Amino acid sequence: MPGRRHAAALALLTTLVAPGSFAPPALAQDFPEVTVLRSTPIFRNPGHRPFGQLAKGDRVMLHECTELSGYCQVSLRQPGRRLTGWVNPEALDGVVTTR
Repeated sequence: MPGRRHAAALALLTTLVAPGSFAPPALAQDFPEVTVLRSTPIFRNPGHRPFGQLAKGDRVMLHECTELSGYCQVSLRQPGRRLTGWVNPEALDGVVTTR
């Protein structure tokens, strides 16, 4: 039979661990999909040398955008083409820039 200390520890633990706090990591469908408006280079890191090119009309998953450097991280997942990197937000449909 658990003692008072055990019951108190269990009560504390249940208040710290909220239901759903062990949710699985975000899946691809959790990220919005946007369209590339014009052909644009894709960078491994914001502002560094490009390593690939996205074509006008490509559908990419939008992960995040940074205000400071003005880039958005995207992923392209098509058969034969898989890219993840950073692009200029002005090349993406539906991304609002604060410049």
